[in-house]
Amino acid sequence: MSYQSKRVINWRRHTKERLIDGFGGECCCCGYDKYYGSLSFHHRKKKKKEISISRMLANNICSWEKIIKEIKKCVLVCSNCHGEIHGGIRKLPKNIKKFKSNYSPPKMESTGKCAICRKDVYKNAICCSRSCAALRAKKRATKHIKDFQLIRYIKKGYSYNRISNKFRVSNAAILKRCRKIGIESKFAFK
Repeated sequence: MSYQSKRVINWRRHTKERLIDGFGGECCCCGYDKYYGSLSFHHRKKKKKEISISRMLANNICSWEKIIKEIKKCVLVCSNCHGEIHGGIRKLPKNIKKFKSNYSPPKMESTGKCAICRKDVYKNAICCSRSCAALRAKKRATKHIKDFQLIRYIKKGYSYNRISNKFRVSNAAILKRCRKIGIESKFAFK
């Protein structure tokens, strides 16, 4: 399993634990609290459901604020009670524990600033979000290569591979820039 896969799995588990803690850590029907994996989130009103919590966690696409907005529409139930609710055997109690609106997870210590917007970043990340990472990648690819340098290396007979290694960008970035300025290399990908 790759390092990135392990990070995603840990993020999902940690986020679910944070959400369960926000509900008090037990099933609202029977009080079950032994294993977090047996606890799930049940939307009280299906019509107000925008996306399932499990999908939000699985795809790792939502901010904490979006997750909180959706989790406030839910209750925490164990697997047995959840099945009974959907089967029509059990009804939700009237005095259910709702998500604590003032709940915030423990703050992590910042490990630096975002390379683009200067917000705090955590766990030795370089950028604070995917959009900042995309901007950084775009800046890096275009910032270092000047057209006259590229033309000079092409005239010297350098391949796209050699030029891309020199500027630490992809071959595709070099090819794209060459097409943009209207030049081609005889030794494209040697």
